[in-house]
Amino acid sequence: MKISFINDHFKRIWLKHKDEFLERLNKLGESGQWILGEEVSNFEKSFAEFVGTKYAVGVCCGTHAIMLALRALNIKGNVALPSHTFKATCSAVLDAGAKPALYDMDGLFQNSWPKLDSFIQVHISGEIQNNGNVRLIKYNKFFAIRKV
Repeated sequence: MKISFINDHFKRIWLKHKDEFLERLNKLGESGQWILGEEVSNFEKSFAEFVGTKYAVGVCCGTHAIMLALRALNIKGNVALPSHTFKATCSAVLDAGAKPALYDMDGLFQNSWPKLDSFIQVHISGEIQNNGNVRLIKYNKFFAIRKV
């Protein structure tokens, strides 16, 4: 059995948009503006419009995105994280001044938990984990932060 380390979905996207991706990468490389600059500003505006919000901020990595989201929401208490998440997720929570609370996905709502202020849901190879829990968290007025 052959197991591919490349998700076929991502490969199809690459093949469909390869020329556009390479053209944009060349433009970015020639401008030398890897940080800030016109391309990043255009992306932020386009992304904000795409998701239906007034603002979007480009950051260097998901760790910083999580940290900024927690800081913007002023979350200082317990943040539930799947036990199988990468250590950078815990680092972002700690850097924001909050406390990571690791859990087993199946046991999150079956156990008695300390007060949770938010929940960070992670994707594994692009596959989201147990959507039912996110709906329950939204219902209970938790902040749900999704790490992509």
